Amino acid sequence: MGRHATTPRPRGRLRSRHWGVLIGTLAVVGLGATAGLAATGGLPGVRSTSETPAAGGKYVTTVEDGKLTRLEFVPDGSTAAPSATLSPSATATGTPSASASASASASSAAPSATTAASAAPTGKPPAATSAAPSATQSPSRSASSTPAPPATSSPAATTTAPPAVGAGDWLSGVAGTGDTDGRFGTWRGTPVEIVGTWADADEANQRRIYTVTGGSGRFAGPIDVGVGALVRGETWAAAARGANDARWRESLTVMRDARAGKGTTYIRFAHEMNGNWYPWAVNASNRADFITAWKRYRALQREIFPQAKLVFSVNRESVGSGIDWRTTFPGPGQVDVMSVDYYNFAGVSTAAEWRSEIERTDRFGAPIGLEQHRRFAASVGLPLAISEWSGRASEGDDPEFMTQMNAFLRTNGGSGPGQMLYEIVFNIGGYEGNYQLFPTTSQPAAAARYRDVF
Repeated sequence: MGRHATTPRPRGRLRSRHWGVLIGTLAVVGLGATAGLAATGGLPGVRSTSETPAAGGKYVTTVEDGKLTRLEFVPDGSTAAPSATLSPSATATGTPSASASASASASSAAPSATTAASAAPTGKPPAATSAAPSATQSPSRSASSTPAPPATSSPAATTTAPPAVGAGDWLSGVAGTGDTDGRFGTWRGTPVEIVGTWADADEANQRRIYTVTGGSGRFAGPIDVGVGALVRGETWAAAARGANDARWRESLTVMRDARAGKGTTYIRFAHEMNGNWYPWAVNASNRADFITAWKRYRALQREIFPQAKLVFSVNRESVGSGIDWRTTFPGPGQVDVMSVDYYNFAGVSTAAEWRSEIERTDRFGAPIGLEQHRRFAASVGLPLAISEWSGRASEGDDPEFMTQMNAFLRTNGGSGPGQMLYEIVFNIGGYEGNYQLFPTTSQPAAAARYRDVF
């Protein structure tokens, strides 16, 4: 999840759903990514653990002195699994992402083109039924010694191809509870067209992409997956010299194989790199190495999984980087989709506040507001996605935020430069109840409005 520069989250809390596995957890179960894995409370001097069921196994979280310190994925039939010890920085401020440390993945049944067209949400044009989004890739299992989680009997995703994206339309999705089993789509009254997930919590998850091989990745339609980039102790300088190539190559192979015959796989490499909570954070000292390493990853992706789309995904605003995040953009041909994680940290509750907020920039002139992010995407010739978004209950129960978001998408939907390609609402529990809309919520008015317009 992204974070807000002016409202830092307490240390010890899961940062955006991006601590991949956490989000993966929510995504797999209804998180990374299914609900509530993220903010488990704790008292000083107290150590507690909790489990969240997930496709192919479960996620086990450990909280010590009020801080989430360990996250494990335990495959079905196993007692041990790869673990992720979370760094304090991963719990700083930001949007609810879940990647390398706490993130939830979401998957949902893919609607048929005819179903999506007949049940188009209010204000959203009927989806085209002539062609489906590009073929997806699926991460192949890596050849590491750690066995990958076995397949489970979770609800099978529909195999019907989702509708194509055309002018005035976009793919509408979810990450978290009900994403792949159809419950979220049934609740809101329109099919889920894309699912979000994470697989970035630790080296094992980044290598074997568990949420894609055993969870959200089985969704027949498109998925957006945050794959991380580095783990604690690694650097962009070393990655630029090829130190991470073997792991990246393996994970891309795993995704390609797992997603074969399914919808497009949108790979969010090093998501929210303009924040300071992930091991892959980018700042003035490592910006050049980041760009070099990105180009290495791009070359690998084109070689191994060319059907996938590479996504450059930033937090809505930079936190602690000290630079203009636009200077980290790797250049023409290196990116397929721009993306932003956009939560209602500003507490937008009126149309006037929305109009003001979407035009905001930071001290460098870099985008903060959604319209500014859209314009930047247009300037580099790419469509824009919102890989994570939701209201924020602590800022208020704001139905107008949902109305305005839908209106913005209806106005700008499409697959061309500066158009809105897809959006994924963050429906993960935990996080002090701030973001989830279904099946329970702390923002009932906003949730009701979301159902009305999406």
